[in-house]
Amino acid sequence: MTNLFGLTPAVLLTLAICGSAGAAPIRPDDTREQLTIRRTAWMFRFDVPRAFVIGVVLTICVMSFGASSYAGDAQPIQFDLAGKKVSAFLCEPSASGKFPPVILLHGSGSDTGSWGAQGYLVQRCEDLADHGFVGEVLEYYSLTGIVNPTDERDREFWPTWLDEIDAAISDLRRREKVDSTAKAGLIGFSLGASIAISAGETYPSEIGAIVDYYGTFAHEFESGLSQMPPTLILNGGADEFGTNDDAVRFDQLLTRAGRPHEIKIYSGDHHLFDDPYANPRVYKEAHAKDAWSRTIAFLEKYLKAGGS
Repeated sequence: MTNLFGLTPAVLLTLAICGSAGAAPIRPDDTREQLTIRRTAWMFRFDVPRAFVIGVVLTICVMSFGASSYAGDAQPIQFDLAGKKVSAFLCEPSASGKFPPVILLHGSGSDTGSWGAQGYLVQRCEDLADHGFVGEVLEYYSLTGIVNPTDERDREFWPTWLDEIDAAISDLRRREKVDSTAKAGLIGFSLGASIAISAGETYPSEIGAIVDYYGTFAHEFESGLSQMPPTLILNGGADEFGTNDDAVRFDQLLTRAGRPHEIKIYSGDHHLFDDPYANPRVYKEAHAKDAWSRTIAFLEKYLKAGGS
């Protein structure tokens, strides 16, 4: 369930504790894991019991404000793939009815068990439920383990990740609140966006919309663009991983292929510009809100209105 500030109660509580404890020193080159460790260590230098009480009071106060009639809490789930368990967080609207499914895919070097990934991706998942979608944060590392940004094993694991997405869609279609006739949406971040693009080419009949947050567009993707689902491209103009060039080329190729798509480049923004937990120094709140607003509008258009 989200609240007046667009945060989940669990995230608010964590932020209240850390905020009451004092600000941890942040280094521009911190990874998500390093930042989490640094914040945790810093927090315990202060009066944690007093901070905890303040956090509880703040959370209760904020939760007292009304939420969307769709609002639903994230629940950890598992489903089977080839006799093994794949983990995910499921966010269903509390309202009755049938809703389109949307899967979120995190970037490399992180997993949904980390504090930062939960704080951001689960928040987004619950917001999808607020807007009348069944959201799922898929842990595609379930069968492969974590892959760091410089790890070349992603090519080895790629077929497994695509299989996990296909299995996730099948599992979602069996759930009571999912419209089994609706195509699925994919929202990918960084590596997750690249996987989403690949999945769109691999399963075009199953996927109705893709949102690409600063993904890499590989040359291998070019051959499958003729059936690419509607795609929203969101990128920072100063992305240090070169994904801005990929975004522009992807846009040109989709135009040439006659595929429906939209693109928005945020001038001067870096990789992870939308994620407040990954690296606060590059986070751009206004652009993050604009990108998410575009994301919801795009999904509404192509998943609920039956667009293609």
